Amino acid sequence: MDAFTKQWFDSFRKIILDHSGILIQIDAMTDLGKKISERMRLLELDRFGDYHELVTSAYDNGSELRRLTELITNNETYFFREPAHFRVLKSHILPRMIREEPGKKIRVWSAGCSTGEEAYSLAITLLETAMLIGPFSAEVIGTDIDRAAIETAVAGVYGRNAFRAIEPYYLNTYFQSVENNGAEFRRIHDRVRSLVRFECLNLFQKPYPGWLSHIDVVFFRNVSIYFSKEKIEQINKTISETLREGGCLFLGSSETLHHNLGNLRLAEVDNVYLYQKIPGQPDDEGSSVEMESIRTQMDEVKNNARQINESAEAAIKKKSPRAPKTEAPHDPTDEDIFSAFKAGNYALALAWIAAQQSASLECLIMQAHIYIGLEKFDESSRICQKLMNREPLNPEVYFLYGLNYMYQKEYDLAVDYLKQSIFLKMELSLPHFHLASIYWLQNKSAEAKREYRNTVKILEQHKDTSISFALLGYSSDYLINACRQYLNQ
Repeated sequence: MDAFTKQWFDSFRKIILDHSGILIQIDAMTDLGKKISERMRLLELDRFGDYHELVTSAYDNGSELRRLTELITNNETYFFREPAHFRVLKSHILPRMIREEPGKKIRVWSAGCSTGEEAYSLAITLLETAMLIGPFSAEVIGTDIDRAAIETAVAGVYGRNAFRAIEPYYLNTYFQSVENNGAEFRRIHDRVRSLVRFECLNLFQKPYPGWLSHIDVVFFRNVSIYFSKEKIEQINKTISETLREGGCLFLGSSETLHHNLGNLRLAEVDNVYLYQKIPGQPDDEGSSVEMESIRTQMDEVKNNARQINESAEAAIKKKSPRAPKTEAPHDPTDEDIFSAFKAGNYALALAWIAAQQSASLECLIMQAHIYIGLEKFDESSRICQKLMNREPLNPEVYFLYGLNYMYQKEYDLAVDYLKQSIFLKMELSLPHFHLASIYWLQNKSAEAKREYRNTVKILEQHKDTSISFALLGYSSDYLINACRQYLNQ
């Protein structure tokens, strides 16, 4: 095989850029050469010129060019990446859209969906929203240029790494366990799958198919980071055209302040930045009730962001290497830690709790919940034991033990601890709710419905003031609707 020269690198780099918008960095020459060489060996080609001819051949109809693009795409993703986006979608965006236009079908597009985790996360969010506000019609469209990734998405079976940021409740409710050669995987539930369609699509193809129009919400996150500046401007315009008026675009948190999307206005909703499509020019006065549009020019926003980044970098340099990347401006209070937890910044919340000389009961309970969510069950057990030593008759400690065992599928132990939690305080809703979930998994329908009814009764007659209820962001209406869905089955 001949050498992969700088000339070949520049040529293939331009071909890939023109086709997919992906800009290969200069320092990736060796890596690209290795990937092309591996492909050439499979095709029994010895000369880069022969492979170049194949990739650019009209006779090949772009087939090999698509394969080359698939070699370099990065499909690293997981469920509920950047969870604040899904929280805002469920609590603010979707309810507003449905209230403004009752009976409409909500259409959501995951652009660059990779292996499907984002698209299914969106479908789960739609189902969760229906529990809050009632049923509505909806669909999710997931597209990606990588056909192998789309095949994985359609199969809907995922390994442990895909669930590293998912809430245990979602894992338990929307997935079922399967085994593959002794390894444990989880398959997405059919009621989630039924909301999603997957298609292979090059974002730079023209024109888009007709089904990519009048979209209500687009998630285009952590995709444009691979594109050149010119391609970013091109794709931003094209994607914005698929949105209906009032539709919303979510970008990755590291991307939001670095785009100019014409008639899409930068908006802030519950501490999350996104773009909203408005009629007319960007300075049009119209905006939604929930969305307070940011009037500052993009140059000012960029300058502010740059100043913040520079200040943060300077502060980090003064800290020890083991300090968290983001520091509070003072000794972190429980409120600071709670805010980090609600924003999904679990690493920061854990670091701040560990830095406290004597963590509060609330913070320790939060710490246990984080470890359970991360499936670090030994760590969560250690925190539970610390809580038990401090308050041996605290019902929430027994609830935490129950959750810990529940997500390890040690259901008998989980049931024992949940029952003890209920014995210590009957008015806690979450032990009843999760006890019902276990009974449901065990096909004990009568017992499950009894506990779902108990949950509804408690929430209708009492306000659950437990720490866990507040931490996990539940509302009484949410849990009541969830219970009634099971009771109606």
